[in-house]
Amino acid sequence: GIDPDADDFKDVTKYNPINPDGTVIASISDKSVSLIDIATRKVVVKLNHDMDKIVSLLFSPDGKYLAAGSNQKNIVWNTVDSSIRFEQESQDPVYFTADSKTIIWSKPGKLLISNIETGTITREINCPTPDWVISSPDSRKLIVVSTGSEEDEKDDKALLFDIEKGELLYQWTGISTAQFNPDNENLVLIKETSIPSEDAAYGYAIKSRVEVWNIQSKRISRTWEAPYSFTISENAGRLAASSDTMIRVFNSKTGTVLREWDWHGHIPNYSITFSLFGKRIITTGSYINIWDSDQGTVLNS
Repeated sequence: GIDPDADDFKDVTKYNPINPDGTVIASISDKSVSLIDIATRKVVVKLNHDMDKIVSLLFSPDGKYLAAGSNQKNIVWNTVDSSIRFEQESQDPVYFTADSKTIIWSKPGKLLISNIETGTITREINCPTPDWVISSPDSRKLIVVSTGSEEDEKDDKALLFDIEKGELLYQWTGISTAQFNPDNENLVLIKETSIPSEDAAYGYAIKSRVEVWNIQSKRISRTWEAPYSFTISENAGRLAASSDTMIRVFNSKTGTVLREWDWHGHIPNYSITFSLFGKRIITTGSYINIWDSDQGTVLNS
């Protein structure tokens, strides 16, 4: 597998360092970010920066832009011509709306909505500091996930906003992650609970409750539970979970296992995430492996 030199890379895999079509991965070095062709392992683009330590990476949904963030500022590059399209002081990552036309970034107590071409701030939304921001497929709504203390999952919350009006539409507590369905009508919400367990590696096990929530009726249409910590795909159609022996991909509405495979001789990793739109699965630990989520094959051996 890919064995990056910097531990930072393991931290940023949750920010989707793979482009939407699953062919390129962004890799961090001292003063640059290299875009590497996964099949050939050759650098296709090098993006220079002056940040001390990159802690987040995220491709735009159309693959044209790449956002990188440090603890001091964010930079957004145009990956076609390597130009910087956006640069702003902020301690939190940059996100994109689904149409790749808008940047979402934050300052204490606020989300700021900016046009990606002009950098103009078009809307400010009062909001707690986000751990993750998700755009609806029509780019008209946002989910902001904000986690609290590790000791109390009740501090975790998700907030649904109207982007144009800046209005809070709904709020949930105890939510660890969330995502829109492609139909713009439903959300998938995941609530994780830690349960003490002598058999578990860290002294506790995870139990997840998955809820499908209808935006118009504001009601839960379906729920299911499983003993896993899940990652959720961009289109909310799939969930993935890893264990000491297996990787499993689930239908997010029904809980049905769509595909499962063992590690094929690779070292089991304990962090797992989808690339944008779910074409790839990234697992991290001692090594980083990239998997085809449909075939269950590792792509970077």
